[in-house]
Amino acid sequence: MRRLATLTLMVVIASASLAQAPRKVQTTTRLVTIFTNLENQLMDAAAQNNSAGALHLLSEDFSQWTPQPPGSAFSREQWLQQAGSELTNFQIRQMAVKDLGQHAAASFVLLTPDKAWFIVDIWQKDGGDWRLLERYQAPADRSQYPESPRPTGKE
Repeated sequence: MRRLATLTLMVVIASASLAQAPRKVQTTTRLVTIFTNLENQLMDAAAQNNSAGALHLLSEDFSQWTPQPPGSAFSREQWLQQAGSELTNFQIRQMAVKDLGQHAAASFVLLTPDKAWFIVDIWQKDGGDWRLLERYQAPADRSQYPESPRPTGKE
């Protein structure tokens, strides 16, 4: 009798837990954390005109592609010249990373106070480090990305 009661109780608990709507917990993956840090390091170095810091993260044959004319790629030197002035007070949002073995594809939205870009970066494993090999960057509608509310500490 006791065994039947225990079994019945287990069935009731199991069915109740299945009936509850599953909760979706958003967690940051290991790769998202790694590449968010790398992207922040690169953007910080560019914003501070720290060529050595940026070059350490860029592969020697880095290029950036955009949909704007003339349709040719920026070299890493050209990217360094133009990137610094655009990267003051930036935010990275919607980071997603796909592991491709010796490469990784990171996509994200890069926000500055007045502009937004959708970026896909192809990173290449170089020994124990990652180097940015290719960047594909297109403008995005800045109005679609309102400022994040600042925490007050009361939440």
